[in-house]
Amino acid sequence: LGANPKGFRTVTMIEGHLRPLGLSFQGARFLDLGSGTGGALVGALRAGASYCEGWEINQEKLALSAINVHSRGADGEGVVVRNQSVEACEELGDGFVPFDIVFCEEVLEHVKDLPGAITTLARCIDPEKGVGYVTMPNGFALESVMADPHLQLFGITLLDRFEAQPMATALKNHTHYAKMMGAYCHYEDYVAQFGAVGLTLMPLVEPETTGASFEKMSGDLEAIETRRRGLGEQWGDVLEGETLTLLDRRLETYVTKAQARLEAAQVRVATEEEKRAVARDYGQGHFSFLVRHCANKTHR
Repeated sequence: LGANPKGFRTVTMIEGHLRPLGLSFQGARFLDLGSGTGGALVGALRAGASYCEGWEINQEKLALSAINVHSRGADGEGVVVRNQSVEACEELGDGFVPFDIVFCEEVLEHVKDLPGAITTLARCIDPEKGVGYVTMPNGFALESVMADPHLQLFGITLLDRFEAQPMATALKNHTHYAKMMGAYCHYEDYVAQFGAVGLTLMPLVEPETTGASFEKMSGDLEAIETRRRGLGEQWGDVLEGETLTLLDRRLETYVTKAQARLEAAQVRVATEEEKRAVARDYGQGHFSFLVRHCANKTHR
């Protein structure tokens, strides 16, 4: 299946981050939350995991993942795929055994109960030796505002899922956007919500703070403002007036705030941490982390 090469690459990449922590897939219990068609499960098996489990709620993907992992020679005791949601912490039971390595890739922006999903993630990661790998799109990055990661629509990430539904329907004939999506969060919100359940986030990608990167961000912001000014001409005939007005207002607020932060970050007195925060918030289209229980965190 097409997902397997990506699963292999992700497992190989994460192995490189696990080694400094004294961890490995060899002999590990592995869980993939939102396992899709099972690419990461196959990759983990190939890397030596002793037991692999996938949770998936899409029935078509669930069926394909079962075929995929078993066609790679896995027996019934070595790998399991379940019809289970990441928001189902209360279903785990007192006898639940946590995992050594847990993947949660591009899932959290879809859940309706983000605190519940993060609580489940914390429950699934072994508190003594476990580690999680979590990724999510940054809906407030300049590139995401220009074209969101799911429908490639301008500005839709600045609307909540119910506000965005008329836009998704009118422009992409996507009638279940509100059902598909949860909410995009800012970096600080993720840090706070993971911290609330005793998890610490270790970023895998550092923001780029060079002059060229800030110049690009400024150019992207100018492009967003130019397009905002042309919203009525572009979409006035297809979007409801209320949705168009709301989108314009959100974009105007976003541009004003981003412009002020970009300008402040480029003055001589700006600290390196201030520059990193701006570059992270506007220049990184995705966040990726290793996640551990706070007692096990490793400072870099």
